[in-house]
Amino acid sequence: MQHWNSYWSNTKTLNSFAEGQQQHGYSGDIAQFWQAILQPVAENSTIVDIATGNGGLAVLAQQHNASFNIIATDAADINPLTLFSPSDDCYPALQQIQFMANVPTEQLTLASNSVDLVISQFGFEYAPLAAALAQIHRVLGKKGKFIALVHSQHSFITQDCQDGATVLQQLLQTDGLLSQLMQFANLCQALATETQLSTAQQQQFSEHNTALLQFFRQTQQQFTVQNQQEWFNLIAKDLVPLIMNWQSLTSATVDKTKQNLQHFLQRIQDQIASAWTNQRAEEVKALCQTTWQQVSVEQMQIEEGVLCWIVQLQK
Repeated sequence: MQHWNSYWSNTKTLNSFAEGQQQHGYSGDIAQFWQAILQPVAENSTIVDIATGNGGLAVLAQQHNASFNIIATDAADINPLTLFSPSDDCYPALQQIQFMANVPTEQLTLASNSVDLVISQFGFEYAPLAAALAQIHRVLGKKGKFIALVHSQHSFITQDCQDGATVLQQLLQTDGLLSQLMQFANLCQALATETQLSTAQQQQFSEHNTALLQFFRQTQQQFTVQNQQEWFNLIAKDLVPLIMNWQSLTSATVDKTKQNLQHFLQRIQDQIASAWTNQRAEEVKALCQTTWQQVSVEQMQIEEGVLCWIVQLQK
């Protein structure tokens, strides 16, 4: 959970991932889907957004209808108001939302039959299925609904994550680029204490710098798939300044960068592991049909291909 705690506490984004187009709030097909879901919901309804992150879906719901009583829960240690300010468009909505940190979906603390609608955007699938469904069913009132968009193993999002994981694993391996950067940082840190570099030290620095840049290019050339190249270029934006500003490069800086990339990889791997297969979707339908009055689990297709699963349950 530390990789998620760190992400939500230090990244000014409503949704994961901050590198995506939805970081300041949902738009496009996702926003249109939720607007249609929220349109018939009655005034003053109580809505719970589970696995909210920093409140992307909760903000959308609050902005859709200010009368809604929005509660947003997450297993991570979230506190979005520490990241956003009154100058941000989402700030007024964030102030109206009741955020509940460190509350996994399978351990909801809300009263039974107290909620009109439970929603989730790419979050429900991370929870233990049976326990999470039992809690959602418990807190919903009569005729209450649960609607979620869930990652699919067949989606272009999952494929993108798989490419990202491939790149990150390559960079983080024992003899990978981060290891080479650490060796360079150790040298730079030692040379930074010198008032004037000797000829031998200048030559040593030049050789290490040349070798690192060559290793950088070799690593880049290993990624022949276009999407993997784009992932490498995205990550390289943070690595290149470290190499260029060698005077201030330290082992601690590289350690921090490595930790951030390791957390990034863990989040991607979590997302890949949580994505539903067709078999998983059928298992969910079978499980829900014993408890819920109405059950629907269907794929959402958009122009780019499969986006996710749509889960719609009514108590």
